[in-house]
Amino acid sequence: MHPLSLHIFPTRVLGHTLKPSAETFKVNYYSGHYRALKDFGICRGSRQPNEVGLSSTLSLKVPASMNMTTELYTYLLEHTREPQVLQDLRDETAAMNGSHMQITRDQGQFMSMLVKLTGTKRAVELGVYTGYSSLVVAMALPEDGKLYAIDKDERSMAVARKYWQLSGVNNKVVERLGNAQGELKQLLEEFGQGSFDMGFIDADKRVYHLYYELMLKLMKPGGIIVVDNVLFYGKVVKPEAGDKAAAALAEFNKVLFTDERIDLSIIPVGDGMALCRKR
Repeated sequence: MHPLSLHIFPTRVLGHTLKPSAETFKVNYYSGHYRALKDFGICRGSRQPNEVGLSSTLSLKVPASMNMTTELYTYLLEHTREPQVLQDLRDETAAMNGSHMQITRDQGQFMSMLVKLTGTKRAVELGVYTGYSSLVVAMALPEDGKLYAIDKDERSMAVARKYWQLSGVNNKVVERLGNAQGELKQLLEEFGQGSFDMGFIDADKRVYHLYYELMLKLMKPGGIIVVDNVLFYGKVVKPEAGDKAAAALAEFNKVLFTDERIDLSIIPVGDGMALCRKR
């Protein structure tokens, strides 16, 4: 979907060949976002931060994520825990079409931590693909926890199903194969509003706003919705004409920013993740 920059990214990290997966796109995103910041004078450039209403202290240090080098990202991966079953799933997914849709391993570790920090027992995922994110969530859930995994693609769901079984968490995962909005509405009918602790959205970017509204109804007060790809390789800064996904995500981010029903934090992990805590 997006051009790779393999000439500036290692083809092998930690002994693994990097194929067209999510991790191989990050340098494009980080370097693109750095250039965007430079355009606004936040980094090094002709315009001063105060010209765009930003504190001059922002120009003193570029966040590591905005200047991610090959060496620094390798270091990050070296310090990211990933059980063997997740490595095996990543390797199998790398040979499949659309492997870039898989979350990065640092995102996975972060999501696992979120489940444990929030004490999540009931979660819902929208956009399973081959199951990496659902696997990290299910592994972090308590024994009586449940993850409702929604996707419309039986082929990729079959891969996810295999790894749920291999890892011994299939008893925690409830498959929902079908239309995303329809399945979310079905969950609302089954469990009612305010019945889930955590949700993850990683599906059709053009209708994130519809998924978000339904999922927000499902969340308990204090529940967390995690939304992936909200920085979209830096394209949300200035969406190009015809890029419907980037334009939709840019508008969606505005909605989140002004939504008084949630507390919001957008963090530059992976391709950008929005953490939305229901008030």
